[in-house]
Amino acid sequence: MAALGLYHGANTPAEHAAEARRLGGENAYRVRLANALLGAAQTEAILADAFPTSPGARLANHWC
Repeated sequence: MAALGLYHGANTPAEHAAEARRLGGENAYRVRLANALLGAAQTEAILADAFPTSPGARLANHWC
């Protein structure tokens, strides 16, 4: 999330540990992060489809 510019915290181990405790444990935190990453990827894919490209380039991108 941080590499995508979608994480706005300090991104420290202590911060992640605190958030895991707040959510009820590491597994709950992993689920939360996985769902957030999935949502971000889906949003970026929708936005990327709006860019003008040739039909060949669009087909190639969809096969990645």
